[in-house]
Amino acid sequence: MKLGLNSFLWVLAFLLLGGSVIYFFLTVSNLDYSVPAPTKVSSTTSAPGSAPSSFTGTIVKSDQYAGGFGTHRLMDDSGNVSAYLESRSIDLRILEGSKVVIEGKRERMVGSGVPLIAVDKVNFN
Repeated sequence: MKLGLNSFLWVLAFLLLGGSVIYFFLTVSNLDYSVPAPTKVSSTTSAPGSAPSSFTGTIVKSDQYAGGFGTHRLMDDSGNVSAYLESRSIDLRILEGSKVVIEGKRERMVGSGVPLIAVDKVNFN
């Protein structure tokens, strides 16, 4: 079997293209996908997340969890929502139905001006 110059060039082009694709995927897999640390807000401002807030009420599982209204709600004695709650360090599910004082950072206002709190500490009332 005799290969002509034309066939040789096609094989060479295929090998170069394949090698380039392999090299590309090997270098892309070594990229750093880390997220930079968030900047801190000065504690003298009243911006969300700046100072710990304290709220009292009963923890209830939130039926509106959609990534923006927390996993739980804090209800006052009148049945109104005092705050939406979320926590990465405290399992709020075990506190459902408990009357508590929560402390945490106000992340942002949601709904009709109700704060979303990242809970750091829970005390029983």
